[in-house]
Amino acid sequence: AFPFDSQELRIEFLLLCRVDGPVPAKVIVSPGVESSLVDRGFAPRFQWQPTGGVHCFVDEHKANGRIFPKFGATARVARKSRFYVTNVALPTAVFSGLAFTLFAAQPSEPMERLS
Repeated sequence: AFPFDSQELRIEFLLLCRVDGPVPAKVIVSPGVESSLVDRGFAPRFQWQPTGGVHCFVDEHKANGRIFPKFGATARVARKSRFYVTNVALPTAVFSGLAFTLFAAQPSEPMERLS
């Protein structure tokens, strides 16, 4: 449940290089390949944290009776709950608490309420 959840990021690449006939390509992932997610270029790194490694896979995409090779990668990320607690929940609680200070001002003195 939010803000303690995790999600799977997935990206797929298709080779759609011919109009007719067989596709002259085959995608193979080497069994010894090492893949990782570099969070330096990961834009929401303050909100999400990579968990585990990156899994690469090869599959097929079928369209109009033809088969195209597909390469993909998946990575799992977990939401950084501390980010949401400090940037959303805490300020909301503080401002909600400050709203009750309105009752300390007398309704008959509007200048005191506006200052």
